[in-house]
Order: sequence, then C-alpha cells, then structure tokens
Amino acid sequence: MLHQHSLVEMLPTVETPEGAMLVVLRSYFDAGNKADSREYDVLSLAVASGTAKEWGPFESEWGEMLRRHHADCMHTTDAVARVNDYKGWPEKQSDSFLRDCARIVSKYFIRLTTEYDPGQFGLYCFVVSIDLKDFVGYTKSNSEAIKDANEGCFRQAITDVLEWSRDDAAACSEIHCFFDQGEPFYGFLVNLLQSNQARKDSWLINKITSRK
Repeated sequence: MLHQHSLVEMLPTVETPEGAMLVVLRSYFDAGNKADSREYDVLSLAVASGTAKEWGPFESEWGEMLRRHHADCMHTTDAVARVNDYKGWPEKQSDSFLRDCARIVSKYFIRLTTEYDPGQFGLYCFVVSIDLKDFVGYTKSNSEAIKDANEGCFRQAITDVLEWSRDDAAACSEIHCFFDQGEPFYGFLVNLLQSNQARKDSWLINKITSRK
C-alpha cells in the first residue's frame, strides 16, 4: 500500500542536545514556460517557503478542500480547461474548486501591513519573472551579464529565500529546496553549493542542507 507523506511529516523540527529547536525552511520552486524567446515572452519561477508551523495549518485545510471536491491535486491550467484529472467537470464545479483554492492560499500566505490590511505572517510566496526579449538584448550589450535566463531567474529567487531565512523573518536553522523533475534550476543550485566563492560571499548559503 502506498503511503503519501505530508509536507509536515517531511519537515524535521527536533530538539537539539542544547534544547534549542532546529527549524527547517522548506522551499518549493516551480517554473512557468521555458527560457526560449522564440516561443515565450516571459520566463517565471514561483517559490513557496515555510516552516512546519506555517505548512501545517495550510496542508490540513488544503487536504480537506481536495477531499470535498473529490480531487487528488490542483493543476490550474487543467482545472480551467476541465481536462485530464478534471475531465467531465461542469464549469460550475471547476469554478468552485478554483475559488476554494484561491481562498485557502490567500488565507495562509504572508501579507504586508498596509493602511487597509493589518497583515499577517505565513507562507512566503513570490514569483520572479524575466522578459526574455529584454534579457537577450541586455546580455548582448553587457559582456559580464549572466547569459542564461534560467540562471538569472534562479539566482534572484534563491537570494529572496536566503534573505527570508534570517532571524528577523523565518528565523530558520536550515533550508531544504525542492524542484520539479526535469527543470534546469536544480543544477544551478548544485553549482552554487559547490562554489567556495559563493559561500564566502554569503554565509546564508550554508543554511541550504538539502536539495531534491
């Protein structure tokens, strides 16, 4: 029998010998489009990060919502088009499912304090986007610029994750990074972790102890 592990089960939060908590920031990277300006206008990399404290309540309500809609997962493109896992769904059912997904996500992600919103701490979600035509033009006129849009996208994303790991934000001890299979961003992380110069430039890189 296949056991499906939850995000929280895979998030170690344990007591150290000194009695301090080991808090792990778990970050998921998911790309949209490919770095090919002949086919796409924009390359995007979405990231969602959180510790067990943030992932736990979200996962509980998310799982309950999926069961209520008799869905195994949420895939926005397929749900909108009502294909694959959502084939045969009437439009009303698809719309209700997408509204519930948006409601839960907005309930648990972090919001900044504004004049109209008291804000809240939660899952840190963001998207890094690159206009591919502008990127190609910039690299042609700047010899020292990063030549790969995937690498540029990843470097900005991992910088934001590292900054979020600081004590004045997520205050985590370790960072675990996860990527979809077949995406190029994982390779850039491996290269980064193997670079002694990168580790000297930012001690926060040493917090990254796992990547998959």
